[in-house]
Amino acid sequence: MDPDNEPEPQTYDEAVSHPTYGKQWEKSIQEEYDSIIKNNTWTLVPRPKDRRVVSCKWVFKNKKDEFGRITHLKSRLVARGFTQVYGVDYMDTFAPVAKLATIRALFAIAAVEDLEIDQMDVVAAFLASDLDEYLFMEQPEGFEQGKDGEDLVCLVQKSLYGFKQSARLWNQKLRRFLKKIGFYQLHSNHCVYINKDTGVILAM
Repeated sequence: MDPDNEPEPQTYDEAVSHPTYGKQWEKSIQEEYDSIIKNNTWTLVPRPKDRRVVSCKWVFKNKKDEFGRITHLKSRLVARGFTQVYGVDYMDTFAPVAKLATIRALFAIAAVEDLEIDQMDVVAAFLASDLDEYLFMEQPEGFEQGKDGEDLVCLVQKSLYGFKQSARLWNQKLRRFLKKIGFYQLHSNHCVYINKDTGVILAM
């Protein structure tokens, strides 16, 4: 089999027991878990009797370059947000997203004004946002803890990927930060921010 066409694992066991990439998947999973723990994403507490506990799963992705060659393996812990209860586990979920027409307009402005264009990705972006609600989640597969039959779950404090409100909370946090450092948000397009002093235009 062509290694660049290697199918992505569908489960944790399939990833760590992979005959070729098992060790690499283990490293990728550990890096994701370490990042989550470093961000104080949750604390372990006894399983609540009166609250739903959201499940979670590991999601795996072969990251490829422009030639379709695998460059690295990415693991992500994702909460199964479809099990959340509206009014208890979350309220509002809407977060604005830049439309293709907006991106095209900004490209046109950059071309006319001879501006530089740059793109960035915020690593573990959602983990930078605090949850407003108390959310309980099962411990991730492969990292279960508890002594003498303790039934512990994660009391989540950060907006982990998969939660229904995560995108909204991240958008709100980023908006507050951008306004604090001198950007203002367009009323006609809430995904675009402009800093008059520097001339920087941001779309997110």
